[in-house]
Amino acid sequence: MDETPVCPSCKNPVVGEVYFCPNCGHKLVDKPLSTTVVKQIGIYALSFFLPPLGLWPAFKYLRQADRKAKQIGAAAIIITLVSVIISIWTVYVYVTAVGQAVNREIQMYQVPGL
Repeated sequence: MDETPVCPSCKNPVVGEVYFCPNCGHKLVDKPLSTTVVKQIGIYALSFFLPPLGLWPAFKYLRQADRKAKQIGAAAIIITLVSVIISIWTVYVYVTAVGQAVNREIQMYQVPGL
């Protein structure tokens, strides 16, 4: 017995792979996320240049059933982690350099014998 799927909202039959009911407009299934090269570049750039914000699309893509979308999500998480590590290391090096420069200046103006 071949049953035609029906809209859960209006109970009208739905033919084909559609995302919305043609009768009432009720959302039937989620549209798959885009996996184009341009979209990937955008996600990866967001993950690298604004690391915490890159996690949002990363987890969104990881939850998809599509294997390519999962790979995009995993790559975005890795890029985000690398970016965070680079940022922390850069700040550490900068703070250390500034601290050493300040210590040199303080030592230059210290009065001997005190």
